[in-house]
Amino acid sequence: MLSLPLRDNNDEIAVITELSSPVICSPLNTSVEVSKYPHLQGLQLADSSKSQNSSDVLIGSDYYWDFVTGDTVHGEFGPTAINSKFRWLVSAPTAKCVTNDALPC
Repeated sequence: MLSLPLRDNNDEIAVITELSSPVICSPLNTSVEVSKYPHLQGLQLADSSKSQNSSDVLIGSDYYWDFVTGDTVHGEFGPTAINSKFRWLVSAPTAKCVTNDALPC
């Protein structure tokens, strides 16, 4: 385990305990086209980089509430945005649903 310093929008540093893994999950074949949703226009998203050299960080629930502000933006349909110390996060279902006997789609 390592300590990972994360710099937020105000140049403050938060240190979290990190477990390093070369792959967090398989790639999702979907992305939210923010331009389709009027309620998301103008939001500065936390993950706006399309760079191959960028790193992804999966923040567990033990740290989640330390980073989100509680401010949300909802539309009549489509994804929801929640403000965080790292800009806005977008939450939406994926285009494809994987089913199993335990969980409904």
